[in-house]
Order: sequence, then C-alpha cells, then structure tokens
Amino acid sequence: MDLFLSAVVAIFVGGIIALFTGKWRGVSNFFGAFSCFLGTIFALKPIYDVLIANKTLEAITIALPICSASVSLDKISAFFALPIVILGFISAYFAAVTVNPRKEQHPGAYWFFYNLLIAGMLSLVASSNAVLFIMSWEIMSVAAYFLIAHRDEMNTARNAAWQFLVASHIGTTGIFFLFAILASAAGGFQFETFHSSALAEGSAAVIFFLALFGFGVKVGFFPLHIWMPDSYTFADSHVSAVLSGAMSKMGFYGLIRVLTFLPVHAELWGWVLLFGGLITGIYALVIALVKLDLKKVISYSSMENAGIILMAIG
Repeated sequence: MDLFLSAVVAIFVGGIIALFTGKWRGVSNFFGAFSCFLGTIFALKPIYDVLIANKTLEAITIALPICSASVSLDKISAFFALPIVILGFISAYFAAVTVNPRKEQHPGAYWFFYNLLIAGMLSLVASSNAVLFIMSWEIMSVAAYFLIAHRDEMNTARNAAWQFLVASHIGTTGIFFLFAILASAAGGFQFETFHSSALAEGSAAVIFFLALFGFGVKVGFFPLHIWMPDSYTFADSHVSAVLSGAMSKMGFYGLIRVLTFLPVHAELWGWVLLFGGLITGIYALVIALVKLDLKKVISYSSMENAGIILMAIG
C-alpha cells in the first residue's frame, strides 16, 4: 500500500506545483502531466499485485481530524482502480498537448483540478473508512465541477457544471445517510465493522435504496441522469473520457461496496436493479439514435452501458 499511497500523493503534489507555477505555462504543464504519468505508473504495481498475483496488501492507518482511517486494496477496489490509472495516464497526455496552447486559460488551475480528480478517485477506491470515503467522494465531485467549468468563456459550460454539482450533492445526501445508519449499527466508521453489524431487514432495505439513489446519480441511471448530456458535451474531450470511463463508474464501486456490507439481499432488490437497468439502457439507446452531437451520443452511450452493468449486478 505504500507505493499506492505514494502514487496518490505524487499526483496531488504535482497538481499543487502546477497551480503555483501557472504563470510559466511550460513549467506548469510539465509538472501537472509528469506527476500524473508518474503516479499512475506507480499505482499499477499494487493493482497488479492484488488482481493478478493474488497478494494481500497490508492496510495503512492514517489520521483524520475526527477519527483514524485505514486504506487498503482488495480485488474490488483494485478492479475499479485500473481504469482510473489507464484513463488518467492517456487523458493527461492529451491534456498536455491541448491545454497549454490555450493562451486564454490558466493551465495551472486545470492541472490542479485534473490531478485532484485522479487522486480523489484513487483515494476513494482505497478507502476503508466511511469518513475518508465521503471526503474522497466530495473531492472527486468538486474537482470534476471545476474541470467541466474550465472553459469559462462558455456560459453553457458553467451551467452544465452547476447542474452536475447540484445533482452530485443531492446524491451525496443519500450516501451520507446510508453511512450514518451503518455506523450507528456497527458502532464505528471502519468498513470491517460494517460487515459484522446486526442490521434489521428494514434497515438493510433503506440502505439499499439510499445507495441506489446516492450512487445512481453519479452513474446516471434513469431518471437521475439529467447532468450527464451537458457535462459531457461542454467539458474537454479528454475530461469527458475520464468522467465517462472512470468517475461515473465510481458510482458502481460505491453500490457494490455497500452491497457487501448488507447481511441479507432481498429478491426484490435484484428485480429493482434488473428493471432499472433495462429502462435506463432502452431510454439511452433511443435518445442516442436521434442525437447528432457526437459528445451527446457518447453521454447516452455511457448511460446505456450503465444500464447493462446495473442489469448484470441485479
């Protein structure tokens, strides 16, 4: 886990250096891109160790203002970390050759929020504590907001960013309440205590539907998808790739992770996921067929894929 944490820190620190060297465009561009390249490459080794070599990485405890939290990688988190580092690396390359030439924009601010997004997602999948999970979730969401709004010469980009931020925080409310219920039943914020908590069937059902709502906003399930088309359209192309291929999938990670905490899984939940995914997929497919804007087609294609994945989970 030391190497994985070092990767997250390297990406974050590189973003800070890029921010403070923003007036020197070449320097800022170098530190932002290089730190992201370096961090994502570092992160591949622990991901390989967990997914392929079947190694168990020792958890690391870190101090937070209100509690201590541990970070670790299991197969679920390593599986979701893989697209983050792959897309993070590739999109950083395209950002390096497209952001710097734009004289009207501040490259340091761009790289700070881009690296913050990648670091936030990696921190999210490594979180073994509810407090750290929500902190990472919010970091990811705020960074994505600024990246969508980065093209500040376009009012439409700012409006799309606000739509995303409002929708994201509405979803976060559901996530906050589900973790509050779990923490109350388990007597702590650590994920390992959630597995052994004695939850009533009614409480488990409430947690399931809160998770479906809270994480469903980020994934873009119908009808929680209202932020997706405009956000994907007005963000830079490489940012849209990260939003679609990595960030939206963090909703699936959260949903699957919460399902592992629940002692019972009612048959009704499976039907809800199955039909929810079916409706999402069909709706997105029909809308995508009549859209002419390629980025909007991509957004609805991402939504259709989300529906298929939701059906598979169900």
